[in-house]
Amino acid sequence: MSLPNPHRTPETPASLPDWTKPLSLRFQPPPPAPDDPFPDAWTPPQESVASRRLPRNFKGSFHAFIPDPVINRVITGESSLEGGFYLLLRTDPRVAWIWDQPPAVAYIDEDGVMHEHTFDYLAVLHDGHRIAFAVKPAIKVASTGIERVLELIRAQLDPTFATSVVLRTEAHITADRVHNARMILDACQRRDDVHLARVLELLDGVTGAVRIADLVEASGLEGHALPAIACLIGDGFITLSRPGRIDMGASVIPVRAH
Repeated sequence: MSLPNPHRTPETPASLPDWTKPLSLRFQPPPPAPDDPFPDAWTPPQESVASRRLPRNFKGSFHAFIPDPVINRVITGESSLEGGFYLLLRTDPRVAWIWDQPPAVAYIDEDGVMHEHTFDYLAVLHDGHRIAFAVKPAIKVASTGIERVLELIRAQLDPTFATSVVLRTEAHITADRVHNARMILDACQRRDDVHLARVLELLDGVTGAVRIADLVEASGLEGHALPAIACLIGDGFITLSRPGRIDMGASVIPVRAH
C-alpha cells in the first residue's frame, strides 16, 4: 500500500527514506555495490529528518540522539521520556513509519492569535492513519497547557498532516514497556529462525499461559531461548499473559489463544 506524504509545507525535507516499506525489527544491511572495496565496512547512520536541529551540548537540558540500527537513521528527542516512547513506537506492529520532530503546525487560540506547535513524533500506520504524538512528563502537563493546545489543534487539524493527535506521559511510557521494547529490538538483531521455530513448536496446541522459565528449560536452547521468546513477542505470535517485564518469572500465551 502506498502512503502519501502527509506534509505539504516548505519545511518538508526534499528527500525522505521510502516509508512505503514497512519498518522492520530485523536489520537487513543493503547489498554492497559491485565495486565496493570494503563491503563489510560500517556505514554511519543517516541524519535525522527532524524539522528542528537540537543542540548536542546545551546546559540544563537533556537531548536524545538515538541511532536506530535497523533503519540506520538518527532519531532525535528532547528527553529520555521521548527516547523511551520512540522505542514503544518502534516495536508497535501497526506503525509503518516514524517521523521525529515533524514540521510545526499552526493553530489559532481563543484570542485569534496564531501559534505554532512541533509534535514530538508523527507515526504513519499501515492502514494509512497518521497520529501526531506530544510527549510530556505528567508533572508538566498542567503548567505547559499542552492539553488545551492539543484541543485547539484537533479542532483545526489539517488531515493532510495527521488524522489524530495524542498526548503521552509516563503513565503510558512505563519503565516495563520501555524495557521490553529495548529487549525486543536487541533480540531481533540477533534472531535465529531455528530457535524461534523450536519455541513455537513447544507452544503448538497450548491454550493457556506458560512460564517463560519453563519454556526456556523445555526448549533446550539455554541462553538463546529468552531472545527467541522476545522476538516472538515482537512478531506478535505470543504475548505476555499480564503486564510486566519480559523475564524468566513472567508467563506468555499464544496470541491465537486470546
